Amino acid sequence: MNSWVCGAVMNFIGQSAPDWTLQGFGPSGSQEFSSKALFGNWYVIYWYPRDFSTVCPTEVLAFNHHLEDFEDSQVTLFGCSLDSIETHERWVSQRDIFPEGIHHVLLSDEDGKVTKSFDLIHEASGLPCRGLVIVDEFGKIQHYSQSSLIVGRQPKSILRMVEALKSNGLCSATWQKGDKHIGED
Repeated sequence: MNSWVCGAVMNFIGQSAPDWTLQGFGPSGSQEFSSKALFGNWYVIYWYPRDFSTVCPTEVLAFNHHLEDFEDSQVTLFGCSLDSIETHERWVSQRDIFPEGIHHVLLSDEDGKVTKSFDLIHEASGLPCRGLVIVDEFGKIQHYSQSSLIVGRQPKSILRMVEALKSNGLCSATWQKGDKHIGED
């Protein structure tokens, strides 16, 4: 078995997302965010193993590149790791890695409780899996995934998933925002 793969996936789809409150670092500095404050809004949290690593900045940059697309779809985007707020701040200030900075919030789950509540801890390393949740305006998980620690994700496909879920219709594998649903004339 590949030691970079996370454990079995619990069935979270359609379930209420665990309540969480975390400090986050973003364009406005450090502030508190919570699932309760986000109720009534769609949000995405993508977990990555750690700041100052090799694959993780490619994901953070890619999500940041598509931030406006997520915002246009009225979805709040968060990254999350077990790193401290101070570590996030030091990391995103590295202009050789993040030339234009980061414009979305990176959550800090230092004690790992929130990450564990989503069943996203890679047991062998103690790091977060490359996990992702899409939560709807009612606080229900509509998408949950985790993948190997060694492969970054493509935000454009995640944005398409969000848009398809928000469209509330039968969406083909090639469906794009604005397309008709299966069965519509």
